[in-house]
Amino acid sequence: MMALEVGPGDEVITTPLTFVCTAGCAVARGARVVFADVDPETLCLDPDDVLRRLTPRTKTIIPVHFSGLAADCDRFDSITRESTVPVVYDAAHAVTAKCEGRPIGGRGKAS
Repeated sequence: MMALEVGPGDEVITTPLTFVCTAGCAVARGARVVFADVDPETLCLDPDDVLRRLTPRTKTIIPVHFSGLAADCDRFDSITRESTVPVVYDAAHAVTAKCEGRPIGGRGKAS
């Protein structure tokens, strides 16, 4: 969050279905956390709900690769291209997961 210059007045979109530190890193920088819903099949952050919650104050999106399952990296890449809001993946719960055959660690602005 420091590298992305997240701070007071900014919003960070993430999932409530995660360890407290996912949201805590944004709170520690003074940002407002906006929780979006999860996909009922993967329990990962729902890109459609993220799109509904984007505002001009959104500074970053933090999807969580949950329980060994990868978030929809292609959709989040698309959101970044369209909105210029960077994605930082939380991969602590799915270190060996792959998205479209590629390791999740190489996706987004950071993982």
